[in-house]
Amino acid sequence: MNIPNDNNIESKVLSALMNSADAIHTIASILQPSSFYNNENRLIYITCIGLYNDSKIPDMSLVAAELKGKVDLITISTIAGEFCDEVVLDDYCRVLKELEMRRDMLAGIAKMQKAASLDTDIFDLTAEVSSYIDKVGAAPKETIVNTTTLFKDTFKAIEEASNNEGGCTGISSGFNDLDRLTNGFGKGELIIVAARPGMGKTTLALNFMLEAVKQEKRVLMYSVEMTATELGLKLVSNLSGIDGDRIHRGKLTENEYKGVYQDTSEIINSGLLNVDAETSDLFGIKAVAKKLNHKTKVDMIIIDYLQLLSGGDKTNKQQNREQQISFISRNLKALAKELDIPIICLSQLSRAVESRGNKRPMLSDLRESGAIEQDANKVLFIFRDGYYAKNNDNTTEVIVAKNRAGSLGTATLQFYGATSSFVNDGFTPF
Repeated sequence: MNIPNDNNIESKVLSALMNSADAIHTIASILQPSSFYNNENRLIYITCIGLYNDSKIPDMSLVAAELKGKVDLITISTIAGEFCDEVVLDDYCRVLKELEMRRDMLAGIAKMQKAASLDTDIFDLTAEVSSYIDKVGAAPKETIVNTTTLFKDTFKAIEEASNNEGGCTGISSGFNDLDRLTNGFGKGELIIVAARPGMGKTTLALNFMLEAVKQEKRVLMYSVEMTATELGLKLVSNLSGIDGDRIHRGKLTENEYKGVYQDTSEIINSGLLNVDAETSDLFGIKAVAKKLNHKTKVDMIIIDYLQLLSGGDKTNKQQNREQQISFISRNLKALAKELDIPIICLSQLSRAVESRGNKRPMLSDLRESGAIEQDANKVLFIFRDGYYAKNNDNTTEVIVAKNRAGSLGTATLQFYGATSSFVNDGFTPF
């Protein structure tokens, strides 16, 4: 089988790198060392990049000196003598990138063939194949934004915010006081919503989801904890205002049945709500999200919840759970940036909260990994004193403990567990 590659184009690109100080800006924004199939070409590329990083111009002499004993001088001088018109350099780079993608696809297919062997761990194999698919799907994009584009996009964001109720620059949460703190859920953001069990994490996430759909945003929710039917029952209770227990048992009057259909028809007919209650591993989540986003643009993803996800860095066989959570967190942040959408991920808090007199959560309470705090753009905590006092006080604090694009503070909501809903209450700034 012929492996997709083009040694001639590889040589021309490397020639440009060794003969033009400006070529690096075009080449490095598109190509990685793996983009070069020929091993000697790959070594030359790595050496050139290394010299640039050391503030040196990688001409033929310096490259030859660095690679003495590894790549023949005649080979380097022949490549340096190639002619490459910089007008077509960008096209050459993209050809090499596409050839690399084809090689990655073939490598993924080769991995799949291992499935025939019963000695192969099928779950490890699935993760490996998914990583190849991720790499193939990551098309090159321009990473540098000039001031013209920067301010054009910035003023566009300001204009969009001015048209949103409450002045949100992102997707509104549906709670005015919370939006005043967060400016909504912005593109490329990882938002962590954390609480101890029983505080209403899933309910708050469903409220965010319904509000986004009302704004005509397409939402994808991964539910690792609940089935799709359980989520559906919560949504029906929220939209109809009917006690969830009665809906679960089907104890509705004829008029209530009619009302339920009317209350849910707008959401049903919108086609904007997507739920995946089967996928629970990181690579599967990424694959499903990219597939759906390719077919119909996704505007927001919600994951319930982080500690139930599986997946990790397969290159680290000694990885503990904290390292796995860190790996998942970093990948979710990267996915948010790649798809240019907010990802809201629910998270458990450690039991340390329960041992304190003041049980309001702190950033140090994020369970299993400090990397969650580091990766997140926003961290929201849910706290309800009535839960610990065992009374009927439903006053709930949504504490904005970290916020790269807004203020810190507390928005106060009212929680109604029977109908899986939160409503606005008040606002207390720090």
